[in-house]
Amino acid sequence: MKERVIFIDLLRITSIIAVVILHVSAVRWYSIDVTSKNWLILNIYDSAVRWCVPIFIMISGIFFLNLDKQINYKRLYGKYILRIVLVLIITSFFYYFFMGVIEGNEINIEFIKNTVLLFLQGEVRYHLWFMYVIIGLYILTPILRGVIKGSEKGDIEYFILIGIILCSLVPLLSNFNSLNRVLAFVDKFNIPMGYFIYFISGYYFFYYDIKGIKKIIIYLAGIISFIFTVISTLCLSIIRGYPQTIFYEYLTLNVMFMSFSVFLFFKQYVSKIKIKKKLKNKIVLLSNLSFTIYLIHDAIMTLVLKSGLEGLLDRPVSGVLVLSVLIYLISLLIALVIKKIYEILKILI
Repeated sequence: MKERVIFIDLLRITSIIAVVILHVSAVRWYSIDVTSKNWLILNIYDSAVRWCVPIFIMISGIFFLNLDKQINYKRLYGKYILRIVLVLIITSFFYYFFMGVIEGNEINIEFIKNTVLLFLQGEVRYHLWFMYVIIGLYILTPILRGVIKGSEKGDIEYFILIGIILCSLVPLLSNFNSLNRVLAFVDKFNIPMGYFIYFISGYYFFYYDIKGIKKIIIYLAGIISFIFTVISTLCLSIIRGYPQTIFYEYLTLNVMFMSFSVFLFFKQYVSKIKIKKKLKNKIVLLSNLSFTIYLIHDAIMTLVLKSGLEGLLDRPVSGVLVLSVLIYLISLLIALVIKKIYEILKILI
């Protein structure tokens, strides 16, 4: 895969915008009445973009499981894993100090000791959980590449199917008391698949053609899953009297099918859009800045909401979109500045 695949860049850009929408929607999701119209609108927004993080993992799978890409242990640990670990450390401590200032805490030796302890316990800013998942997937990449090398299309489909059953379908069904005892025996298998499903699915959906009935099933399942997520979350939240996240989890069957269908849509339809070279260059730039935007957008969102603009969420239909666009654009500008500073430091050092 030597040529730049623009639909992946567009998918990455769309996913980071979806992440911002997700987090803006969550600002009042827990605090307002689940029977209100506003909560329903936030639920619809939240449900519609649940695929955002799984898509990032699928994109990583495309590149790291590509057997044409040379990845030895030295490069894996010395370049990829080390870089992610350093970014995790820097970003985590940035948020410790940032939130400390925002909350009016005194920054002293005791505060620093506590932040170090929090980091060692893995208690970082909520959106940085994704970094741990990526590090884990990178560590196991050599093994997964070996699996891919010795597998045919049917073998990979078998892996994905088993993953869907054990990591998505069974946990989903186990939420129903009547099925709990019947499904309990499956837990005894202890097959750890989790986010490997998305990692390998990214490779599968990118390198293999999905046609005919499989294509129709995936698209239909994606649409049905979105509707299911909205309705089931609404109903369960009303029944229990407070917001429920069971059907929002990234490894649930509904989120998985939404993720697969979005990826497939970009591959099969968005990829056919003719894009001029100048626009391609801008798309590549935005795509390359997506990771930085992911890291800093929460700080920008905190400041934007503190500025008094949270009131826009009183009208969530427009408020979520306006705030999301504003936060994304500010994050983009700061990401550009960070990129320029990094380039200057590379020249100087």
